[in-house]
Amino acid sequence: MLPRCAALPLPLAARLLVLPALLALAACGGPESSGDDTLRTEPTAPSDPGTSADATAPSTRDVDSTDNCIPAVAEGPQILPSPEGALEGDTHDGTRRWLGVPYAAPPVGPLRWRPPAAAPCRERVLRLRQPAHACLQADPVTGDLSGQEDCLQLNLWAPEGPPPDEGWPILVFVHGGGNLIGSASQRIGQTQQLLYDGSALARRGHVVAVVNYRLGAAGWLALPDLSDENGGHSGNWALEDQQHALRWLRAHVPGIGGDPERILLFGESAGAVNVIAHLASPASAGLFRAAGIMSGVPTSRPLAEAEAQGDARAAATPCGAQPGAERLACLRALTPEELLAAFPGQLFVGITAIGAGTGSNYGPVVDGVILPEPPAEAIAAGRHHDVPVLLGTTAEEMAELLQAPDVNTREDLERTVRDAFRPLFGESGVDRILETYPEEAYDDTRAALVAVYSDFRFVCPALLLAEALEAGGSAPVFRYWFARRAETARGPLPAAHGRELVYLFASMYRIPFFSPVEDDREVGRQMEEAWSSMASDLAPVVNDGPAWAPWDPARDNAFVFDAPASILEGVRTAECAMWRELTGR
Repeated sequence: MLPRCAALPLPLAARLLVLPALLALAACGGPESSGDDTLRTEPTAPSDPGTSADATAPSTRDVDSTDNCIPAVAEGPQILPSPEGALEGDTHDGTRRWLGVPYAAPPVGPLRWRPPAAAPCRERVLRLRQPAHACLQADPVTGDLSGQEDCLQLNLWAPEGPPPDEGWPILVFVHGGGNLIGSASQRIGQTQQLLYDGSALARRGHVVAVVNYRLGAAGWLALPDLSDENGGHSGNWALEDQQHALRWLRAHVPGIGGDPERILLFGESAGAVNVIAHLASPASAGLFRAAGIMSGVPTSRPLAEAEAQGDARAAATPCGAQPGAERLACLRALTPEELLAAFPGQLFVGITAIGAGTGSNYGPVVDGVILPEPPAEAIAAGRHHDVPVLLGTTAEEMAELLQAPDVNTREDLERTVRDAFRPLFGESGVDRILETYPEEAYDDTRAALVAVYSDFRFVCPALLLAEALEAGGSAPVFRYWFARRAETARGPLPAAHGRELVYLFASMYRIPFFSPVEDDREVGRQMEEAWSSMASDLAPVVNDGPAWAPWDPARDNAFVFDAPASILEGVRTAECAMWRELTGR
């Protein structure tokens, strides 16, 4: 997800506040919670003694790292066999689940800013009952720290009963949060209910995995010293986490009936940015056979720029004056509080070009190895993994990201748009924008402003990405448009950024004030069927809905998730044509 404002031109920032776009808040009206994690410097045992086969075990989740370890072996329907030691899950809501699966070694101490390593051997069966820990992060508004560095874990669901001969397809989700916040175990408001609960999709005959990855500086820091230590590249630790998780899943899920050759990798917002990077990463070759991009754009930073940013921050720490290896050792010894203070994250909404920016100052780095070139260039040139892609946006992306309390009249709208876009496009460009978004075409003035920013930041970049994928490859692209507006006890909810997730993961049934009606249930069914069939058959199919053809540039066709479903041709065609002219794209 792409939250908060910090880097807008000052006149605009004085008028516009970008809300915390944590989906738990946007969807549920309450503060976001990534779980009950408190800040920890080292791995610690879960608070629930039932999470370990031996409640007296001294180390986290009963990890035994001795060289002569004999991995635990066990059998049973809730057992996930593993070379590192068997994992025991439980049954819940008609599925089997394994919560908080450690897919890699804790990236702490000397493993900070190194590629993920294999999880240590376990001599006892590891009982998994607690969701994955949130990774280390700081609240962008309050600065409060939460999570821990020992977080390379995933939550996993599978159907009950025996699998078909070919195995179950696998859905792997990468959460959003600007690459700074969020969690595989993100909660709904103040409840303990998971936002990304894979039960509903698993009941449709899929293995479902929701993956944690390192955030902020822990996951994306580049430094010349780190590049020297790591074969000439650094800054994509989080992408490497995700690749490691995919390899772990491919190796392990056959033990619970999953088919490792049918993986749909999908993400939302910053998670979608990362999925796009995987399309362009040679290291991701063969790890998935279809991709889902939900409200994401291709973006990256050059290695030199990322290194310069990191080096300037490192120089300001007490470690800064020390030479190479000593400085790295010093930086790796920083406490979590010191780490986040030294390398702060910044969430913002950039407006420098169509789709520019990930929503934060951390994200994929063109390091020459994990990412040899910018993903947008790789895709346009056909130098990417040519797999079927499911791609889309919501109809009102910025409705909950953007507040404009003093934009109530046409004069307010004009002043705000001019302040924001005059530095980029001049007065004549602003005139074009205002002509393209006449106030009378929208419900109110604020709706017009939301449309301006939604198209500029999300909708039109999605069109450019669809064009690049179609031109640079032969695999089909399937475009969608999420338009469902829900009626709730707290009033109507727009089709805002991230809203489709509460339908796809059936989270709407766990939101206290939502009370889904039949139309909501219908849209949820549509999305479950689309993602299920994309994973199973490489093409989305919605039963009792219109035929969903691959995207055709001449038609600009998109499947509309709403009640009823429909096909839309020409998704904001005139608006995107205007933005193309202004940006030269």
